[in-house]
Amino acid sequence: MKFTNKPGQNLFSAEEVTQIEALGFSITAGSISLTDFINNYFPGLHLLQYLEDIDSLLSPLALPPITKCLYYFEKEPQMLIVQYLSANYDDEKNGLALSRAFVKKQDELIVEHDYFRIPLAGRNQGAGKSLLRFSL
Repeated sequence: MKFTNKPGQNLFSAEEVTQIEALGFSITAGSISLTDFINNYFPGLHLLQYLEDIDSLLSPLALPPITKCLYYFEKEPQMLIVQYLSANYDDEKNGLALSRAFVKKQDELIVEHDYFRIPLAGRNQGAGKSLLRFSL
């Protein structure tokens, strides 16, 4: 995942939140706005680009309707969870399921690859490697 390391650059904006919602992601809010959450705890995070990359990679492999969720929690450790699920996500052969958590512990960013299932027809085509590359 790309970060801008210079303070004050790439501030996450309300426009990006609108674009994330336009991609179909539901946002489950904490007590502060997503904009404030990202800028305070994950400054420089290119969240919109990450979600666009996931959507373009996984949507062709997923049986609609696709459930796209973004959860965030501002209590320590701060956490941002991305979930992307096909209609048949629980089908071991044909379902698609993704759950990733980004956790901020002091000055450390940890990416937890909670769960990833790709349909058999989409396996061994590099989607998993691309997804890991997006997430790191």
